[in-house]
Amino acid sequence: MFKEVQQKSSLIEDVIDQVLSAIESEQMPPGSRLPTERELTEQLKVSRPVVREATSSLAALGVVERKGAKGTYLSSDVNASLIKKLFSYMVIRGSELNDVREITDTRRAIESELIALASERRTQFHLEEMESALDKMDGLDIGTTGWFQMDYRFHSLIGEAANSKFLLTIQTSIREKMLHVMELAFFPPQIEQLRLEHREMFAAIEAKLPERGRKVAIQHIELVTKGIVQRQRQLEIDALSVK
Repeated sequence: MFKEVQQKSSLIEDVIDQVLSAIESEQMPPGSRLPTERELTEQLKVSRPVVREATSSLAALGVVERKGAKGTYLSSDVNASLIKKLFSYMVIRGSELNDVREITDTRRAIESELIALASERRTQFHLEEMESALDKMDGLDIGTTGWFQMDYRFHSLIGEAANSKFLLTIQTSIREKMLHVMELAFFPPQIEQLRLEHREMFAAIEAKLPERGRKVAIQHIELVTKGIVQRQRQLEIDALSVK
């Protein structure tokens, strides 16, 4: 039922998400008994403290009920879809979005410089790889995990083309966090514009126009930030409507 946790956010968040997904897909019906702490530890490949904290969070959300020696059971009237929406809201509100402005400011400084350097230092290999990534993005549904992964790939190639190991290291650390935030909180209407901006960035790099590339990169990052803020507001509205 459960699989080894992959640490793309926090381990506790991933454990909670897997339990909610199992309920939503009806693998675990309401009122059923949750696997023991030891069983979850073995299936998820995480430590007992992680399982314990995730279970406590699920109890606080009203998803599970602890019944002493009998074990932990799913609530009989739990609405997994609703809980997942609220959980995503709380995760974003409580951690990532508090850091979005700082991350965005850093990313603007780093990536605007990387694209300028890439415009001067790129090779034919870099151009071919970038264009391949963009073509693959065009063949994917906008906003899916695969689409975001190609987005990550495209920006990473810009970093590689800039031939600055130090700046590339900073870019990678920021983009991993930013990618997670976008997958949770991105607002779809902005994505089509992002597709166009990716092509504009590529054109600037191909034509060796560093200042043009810098300008588009800044515009691109500001649009991403706007989309995240809009999604945050929508999640706040949804959460209030539930109450």
